[in-house]
Amino acid sequence: MNSGEKHMILNVYAVNINNISDNFYIPKNRRDYIEKSQNELTKKQRIATTYLLSEAVKESFNLDLKDIELNIDEYGKWTTDKFYFSFSHKDDFAFLVISNEPCGIDVENINNFKKQWLEKEDKLSAKILTKREKEVQKHIDIEKLLDFWIKKEALFKVIGTGNFIPLEIDVSDVNFSIIDYLKYKVCIYPNIENIKIIEK
Repeated sequence: MNSGEKHMILNVYAVNINNISDNFYIPKNRRDYIEKSQNELTKKQRIATTYLLSEAVKESFNLDLKDIELNIDEYGKWTTDKFYFSFSHKDDFAFLVISNEPCGIDVENINNFKKQWLEKEDKLSAKILTKREKEVQKHIDIEKLLDFWIKKEALFKVIGTGNFIPLEIDVSDVNFSIIDYLKYKVCIYPNIENIKIIEK
């Protein structure tokens, strides 16, 4: 990546995984990864994120996925030396953020998260919040816990190493964009004002 001052590019994309085919270019290593999917839903989600990447590189950087070398590192993070990107998927939707700066994205189904953790807020709080986060955020309810969860996941995708251990990631001084999209809450790092999700 080139250092120095540059105009920031950051775009966020979403697609329903049932609304695409795999009739587009997929790099061999990514295709092999897709073929190893454990179930049909995961396979469709991976195809959909690759489709979003192929569209995003054209629209954001005027590049073709055929001309980009994609690599997967030892932690399972996909990278290239041309730009930064991050995937997330939940249920029948896939999401992608792409930028010329480090970026991350996470998505949660709002109702499913609440069903799983409602009336277990203390347990979840103990599992994910650092001491400082508890001090900064005095009153913790299920909505705030959801925000903390997706912020930590998004930032972890930026860091890209090791295992996801929420208690080791403090987001109290980090700014994010959080968007309600259909039945999902989408968290994007870094924070960009008036960011919109581009639907495909």
